Amino acid sequence: MPPPHTPQHNRMLTCLAIAPPGRPLQEFANVREALKAFRDAINAHWELYERKILHRDVSYGNMILTDPDQNDRCSGMLIDYDLAVQIGADGKNETSGETNMTSTLEYMAIEILEGAVPKETASIDHTYRHDLESFFYVFLALCIRHRWEEGTKPERDVLRQSYDASYEDIAQIKRGAMGAKGLEIYLLSKFSPVFDCVEELARKLRGILFGKGDLYTETPIDPSTLYKPMIVAFENAIQALDSGKETKHELTSTAHHDAEPLLGRRRKAVTDESNTQKRQKQRHKHQPHTEATESPPQSKFQEPDTSLSKK
Repeated sequence: MPPPHTPQHNRMLTCLAIAPPGRPLQEFANVREALKAFRDAINAHWELYERKILHRDVSYGNMILTDPDQNDRCSGMLIDYDLAVQIGADGKNETSGETNMTSTLEYMAIEILEGAVPKETASIDHTYRHDLESFFYVFLALCIRHRWEEGTKPERDVLRQSYDASYEDIAQIKRGAMGAKGLEIYLLSKFSPVFDCVEELARKLRGILFGKGDLYTETPIDPSTLYKPMIVAFENAIQALDSGKETKHELTSTAHHDAEPLLGRRRKAVTDESNTQKRQKQRHKHQPHTEATESPPQSKFQEPDTSLSKK
């Protein structure tokens, strides 16, 4: 978000019609549906990234719930691609000289905020890791702000303070809240009772993104270093809820290998879709019938508007 009165360069008005329509994130039917939406939206973000498109504005309003029966088994979708960019052959964003910061302040990654001090313009190239950090902030916001009994909801939370401070102050607030102790004090203690069952998931996601010691905010060269464990963490939490394991300890007990085949199929679908479809047909032909179980979709992103190539 640029400072007030800052000129906006290379921006285009784009209208993108998508179907089927979705529902606002806060209208989740239960915790399981909410977790599936995050799992699928992160998976879709990975697919987009491998097709050289980076969203750059993951926020509460830019995630919607979708009906998996009407949307290729996808329960969540990313919308609003007006800040998306294509990624060049050199791995850098093709922003054509755009220097303003992107994404919503409340969900903006720490490294992006710190890179803007003191110039208040973007000095750090926005990466996939920054979007994944934004997903985490959206997840925390959902757990803190919804499904409270009347009169029990906290008036304010750490993330919302982001609108009342400078970039430097916001970065410091988030650094404090994202430490292992800060997460417990400032965020997990504010979860609504409905989301008590995913506190351990929040700890797991924090560890994946920031590490165990000093906060690690840099971007790994291999995207799977972060995408894969985050998707697996959500899938394991979903399976734990399905099996009735809703305590903080038991949410970590689901074996990680349960989600590994799903990730493997997803990456094959991105790198070689036609061959994957052939292999799938062969597998279905020769595999014996087993009881059907629900799994994340193999491909779940809307084809982006062609106007993105002009950004």
